[in-house]
Amino acid sequence: MEHRGLPRPARRPGDRRRAHRPPRRAPAPDARRLRRGAETCDDDWHAASSLNDWALRLSPTRARQLVDELNGVLQRWRDEEEEPDEPLVHVLLDLFPLRNYPL
Repeated sequence: MEHRGLPRPARRPGDRRRAHRPPRRAPAPDARRLRRGAETCDDDWHAASSLNDWALRLSPTRARQLVDELNGVLQRWRDEEEEPDEPLVHVLLDLFPLRNYPL
């Protein structure tokens, strides 16, 4: 199963940037997409929609296992459960270490 993790920026000598920086809450395009979706969906879509945050204590190994499992579920839904005549939905899956919680 293919997985795309957080990109590692190119490191230059003397570059002190951290290799991974978690995004701030919702990046502007995602926030606009969420707002537009919430404003335009009917009652059935309001009931079916979800916006959740979870915080778990995991090692990198267990985090990788969780990501693989969740991506596997989404891939199975795409392969076996997708309804071609229905609207496209956006599923966002992010996993990265937190320094502080809540963000």
